[in-house]
Amino acid sequence: MILLTYISGLLTAIGIVLVISAFRVHKKYTLLLESNQHISNISSIRDIENKERLGEIGEIVRVIQNDYVPNGDLSEKILSILEDIKHLSNSIDSNGKRVEDVWRQSKSEFMSLNNRVQKLGEDPNFISKY
Repeated sequence: MILLTYISGLLTAIGIVLVISAFRVHKKYTLLLESNQHISNISSIRDIENKERLGEIGEIVRVIQNDYVPNGDLSEKILSILEDIKHLSNSIDSNGKRVEDVWRQSKSEFMSLNNRVQKLGEDPNFISKY
């Protein structure tokens, strides 16, 4: 009889613990569902906002294509402008190199002429002629 009372008390305690833990699990489950629903709502709102922004950007692109580039593709015009800029940059670089080369050549010619004049001034035969 004591054994039955002991087992009955033990089963009752286990039952109470199981009921309490079931309520806690149910409470956590409902909180998790509410949190998931909240995140889902925010996500759908942001998705709608992003679709609206995408539509606005698409409209801006259409306006640019129609108003600013009426008879051509914008990317082709940008690429042609970039090619022109690259060509001008290359020509500026080559012109700069040519100017430097001409400057070096002129400097060396000037130095050689200066040396010749000094040598002529030091030449006794040249001085005696004049």
